[in-house]
Amino acid sequence: MTDWTLALELDGGRSISRGSQSALSDAIRRAADLRIYTEFRHNEHVDVTSDSKELVREVAEFGETYLLQDSWAAGIMTLRQPVGLPGGFGPRPSMSFFLYNQDGQQAIARPHLDGAPSSGTPGPSKLTGDLSMPKQHQQDSWDTGTNAPSHNFVYDFDVYRYWVRDDWNEVLAHDDDGANIWRWATRYPLMYLMGGESRSRHSDGDGLNHSTSLRCRQS
Repeated sequence: MTDWTLALELDGGRSISRGSQSALSDAIRRAADLRIYTEFRHNEHVDVTSDSKELVREVAEFGETYLLQDSWAAGIMTLRQPVGLPGGFGPRPSMSFFLYNQDGQQAIARPHLDGAPSSGTPGPSKLTGDLSMPKQHQQDSWDTGTNAPSHNFVYDFDVYRYWVRDDWNEVLAHDDDGANIWRWATRYPLMYLMGGESRSRHSDGDGLNHSTSLRCRQS
């Protein structure tokens, strides 16, 4: 199994302290897995009323990754749900689709899943950020009161570390007409039958021409 490697590290001011943005984007271009490690204080981010200054170290999995204009890397947490610490989950069934960019810029979309009627209007909204968190900087707000609000923000983590697992092998690629660009037909079913994993990568280079590649690795 290939080890996870550090492609990029940002300090608390979101300046590069190790690695490079190009190392991260090169790995994402090859469909590498992405995990991001961050550090923060309990009473600055989890519970601002607490006396605990305990350092929290978090590693999050970003199941969906993007490479914009072939150079800008970003990822989305696809399996996260809101929590209401210390009691449990948030007040409504929903998802927390956090987006992290390679420069530490963040965003969140929160689709609600309970089927409740919408009370808002889609479009720009008033800021709704938590002013009790001095390290939280909300930049805008969209669709407040609907069943899918979102906003862009930055939370000043003490450190951001972008870890990648870059061991996928391309076995098939085709263009937007379905014509094969590359194919390793005999290798793919063999690896899959041996318990391998597969994932797809989609490219939209100029907005008109598209391509898709299939990659696999042995578990």
